[in-house]
Amino acid sequence: SWQTYHAPELCFVASGIPVNRIEKKQLTPLVTARWLSLNNNQLSAVYWLQSAQLTTDNFLSRIGSDLTKNNHNWVLVSILFDSSLQAENQEVKELASNVHDSVKQSLQGEINENKTSI
Repeated sequence: SWQTYHAPELCFVASGIPVNRIEKKQLTPLVTARWLSLNNNQLSAVYWLQSAQLTTDNFLSRIGSDLTKNNHNWVLVSILFDSSLQAENQEVKELASNVHDSVKQSLQGEINENKTSI
């Protein structure tokens, strides 16, 4: 349910990790994400929402897809790095691409399993 999702920055703040900046970043051609600078710019984090058909950094897009397209299977991908990084870093981009691909494969497998059991 979309009601279980909330922005990860709320958890960081609740855990005592201050959020210094939040930016929209295009990590790969398929991944637009929210990039966070945390703890006086000592840490970085990134998150996005992903279904088998759509990837977004926008919670409203996710909710709208749930309501209008009956697209209920979503994953909130949230990664906390143990240092300050730049979203443009090639290793960050490769990690985002690999995670995105793995989540997509998992979600597509889930959809295929549901179709065969109907």
